[in-house]
Amino acid sequence: LNGERSPFTDSSARSCFIGISQNTTAAHLLRAVLEGVCYSFKSLIEVLSISSILNGGSPLTVVGGAVKSAIWMQTLSDVLGVKVLAMRQSQDVGAKGAGIIAGYGLKWYSSLRPEDFFSSSKMEESQFSEYIPDQKAHEIHNRRYAIYKKLYDNLKETFQMLSKV
Repeated sequence: LNGERSPFTDSSARSCFIGISQNTTAAHLLRAVLEGVCYSFKSLIEVLSISSILNGGSPLTVVGGAVKSAIWMQTLSDVLGVKVLAMRQSQDVGAKGAGIIAGYGLKWYSSLRPEDFFSSSKMEESQFSEYIPDQKAHEIHNRRYAIYKKLYDNLKETFQMLSKV
């Protein structure tokens, strides 16, 4: 709602709802917001060329506030077409990770491998909620995502004009 930061930087970009009809409900709009975030995440993965995620190589581990929403995590799994592992107790994990990276940069640590920082008991599967992609939903999302990718280019000039009003 406040511009776009990745995979491109555009402070004038805005959210929009495409395809609203008289049958559209508030639930549809909320779902569209969740899907839009997942599509943005997928486009970032593509730009960063993290093909192992989208090729089903390994599950995607997710932390943070979004993991509290089972609907959001299932949508992410369906959009990406991969298993998603949502860490149940992930508060402060970003700050902990930043500290580990800083320590690595300061040569306090010799690696960034998770097993060097977390015991296996802390990394047990029971610590995660698992979301498996629904193939039918994934195929629908792939068709919608193709449209999503075209929308920014089609709306970029409009976003810039709106930001000046």
